[in-house]
Amino acid sequence: MRTIRSFIELPERWGILILLFTHLLAAVYSTGFHHPDEHCQILEFANHAVGRVEDPALLRWEHGARIRPWLQPLLHAAVMKPAIVAGIYEPFNFAGLFRLLYGLINILALWSLWKAFRDRDSIDPKWFLWISLIWFFPYLHVRTSSENLSGIFLTFAAARMVAGRSPGLTGILFGLAFLARYQIALGLVGLAPLLLIRDRGFRKSHFILLGGFLGSMSAGLLLDRWFYGTWTLTPWNYFKVNLIDGVAATYSPHPWYQYFVWILMLNPLWSVPLFAGAVRYCLVRWKDGLAAFVWAFFLLHMVMTNKDMRFLFPVLNLVAVMTASAFAGHGRWMMSRTLVVSQLLTGAAGFAYTSLQSASIPDLWSLEALHRHAGSARTWITSGLDLNPMRQTYYPLPRLPVVECRTIAELVTCLQAKPGSHVMVSFHRNDPLSIDYLGVLEKSGCVRIESTHPDWIFRLESRFPVLNRLKYKAVYRCPDLTSKAPRTR
Repeated sequence: MRTIRSFIELPERWGILILLFTHLLAAVYSTGFHHPDEHCQILEFANHAVGRVEDPALLRWEHGARIRPWLQPLLHAAVMKPAIVAGIYEPFNFAGLFRLLYGLINILALWSLWKAFRDRDSIDPKWFLWISLIWFFPYLHVRTSSENLSGIFLTFAAARMVAGRSPGLTGILFGLAFLARYQIALGLVGLAPLLLIRDRGFRKSHFILLGGFLGSMSAGLLLDRWFYGTWTLTPWNYFKVNLIDGVAATYSPHPWYQYFVWILMLNPLWSVPLFAGAVRYCLVRWKDGLAAFVWAFFLLHMVMTNKDMRFLFPVLNLVAVMTASAFAGHGRWMMSRTLVVSQLLTGAAGFAYTSLQSASIPDLWSLEALHRHAGSARTWITSGLDLNPMRQTYYPLPRLPVVECRTIAELVTCLQAKPGSHVMVSFHRNDPLSIDYLGVLEKSGCVRIESTHPDWIFRLESRFPVLNRLKYKAVYRCPDLTSKAPRTR
């Protein structure tokens, strides 16, 4: 029996440790969601499935249009329901648990894909350490989004395809990736004909692969029948509403080259090598089914009017490992000291900016903080926070009195009128008004008890000024001076 040292080299072990550490931080601090669909069409659907909210009218319009599959919400519901029955369910804690589970499964999927490529292409293990340092992976891997779950299934399917294992299970995994995110069909448009061309016609393995895919589709059809209450084909509904009826074109219309703009804006020191690696791999290994999948997936997304960077998230695991394989013989310049140091510095800043603060524009971190301190706070004083930013039922809203103070003068008046309050602030640390706001809290004897970022992040501001751009949210507990005043007879 091989020991762990025999199949996991030292750079790979360091890579796994880095992935575990960064994904744990992201699961804890990156609360909320990257896009509202991550919340409204997953957690809200699961909330409805377990009976916490019975009225389907409270769900988004996609439920009435029957264009969303029930697979992913039911995976969440399967974890939520036993906890509810046992009386230990708490929405905020379980949202964090879901982020952690997604992150850990992503690490496992990424490792399985790397191992398949490493064994096939004899890649230097140092490349896995490079992959583990990709700064946006922790943020994306902990998202409870359809893009993320689809990417997990797709990564496992790709690993099995590269390893040449069990086409039936590979087909099932491709089918699950499709059920999680129907846009996976764009990649299958490239994969299917490539397999037929490469293998010069139909093979037995093709039918087994197709059978596994159809098996997943059948399971998805039954789940949708169960929870929609009627037979419906959600992939067709999705296609009709978004493409035939043109609903998708009304959201985020962009020109055909927009994805190139976003790739350059993301962080060129990382995004350009990744894109170049994917292009090189697809050109050199054009007979590889994964190359055809990624090419078709990217090019067909380019021709669609509705564009969003998140649409490409499902293939990022594949792109990272493809880059390692494509540049395996060019490690001298890819791992040069100058490039590596530059990538580490920009990657650390990118990781801090994305993964160590709330992911949501609607401030769900604020709701969670209010919920945690509900037992000790008398009154909340807030600064520009929208505590009910959207129609949602998953997170409980606060029942404490909330007073909003938007100026320094209003804050001073509030602190004098309501001693012993908890104060919640939300601003950027390099904003002069924010500095004055903090000064008032400090002079009033208020103590910070919680924030979206750990203290060590702020101690690095002098060396890395970019950290000043972080949006800062914190909870302060102010003293109740009236309780210390002498009693009068």
